[in-house]
Amino acid sequence: MSLARRNAILLVAPALVVAIAWWFFVWGAGNAAVAAAVEQQDAVSMEVIGLGNAVSKAKKYESDPVAAADFARLRTALPERTDLSAFLLHNEEAARAAFVSIQAVTPDEVETELPSPDGLESTKVTITVVGEPSSVFDYVERVQTLARSTTIDRLEILRVEGTALEATLDIRIFEQR
Repeated sequence: MSLARRNAILLVAPALVVAIAWWFFVWGAGNAAVAAAVEQQDAVSMEVIGLGNAVSKAKKYESDPVAAADFARLRTALPERTDLSAFLLHNEEAARAAFVSIQAVTPDEVETELPSPDGLESTKVTITVVGEPSSVFDYVERVQTLARSTTIDRLEILRVEGTALEATLDIRIFEQR
């Protein structure tokens, strides 16, 4: 190899190494930023597509009377606030229809130890009723099928006088957070 060629390689090789290193340092970080931006763009696009699908489904249900009725039942079952008075009114109607007498209603503002499903809060209400055995069990069934979303956590039944029973129910009523 000639001396001129060797000197040229020795001069160009370090410059080439420096240029390649500079390119990786400068553009390598830029490529990572571009890749992150592309990933973020894809995530936003997927979210926009999901929201668009949700809006189109909502518009479809908006014009469907069956779906509108389903939404109305859901709003009744899980209101946005406690609305204890509406629950007590429905409970009183259930008791009257089952021919039991309400002896006590005690709302409990203390949080229960029992967990509520995500997105819901619960209020505990203790109700004591007295009636004939078939009426008490009819009342319990009616409470379980109220329009309001409820759970009976505890049911205690005692015999009082004659054939009459006293039932104490710990009920949780749910509302949206």
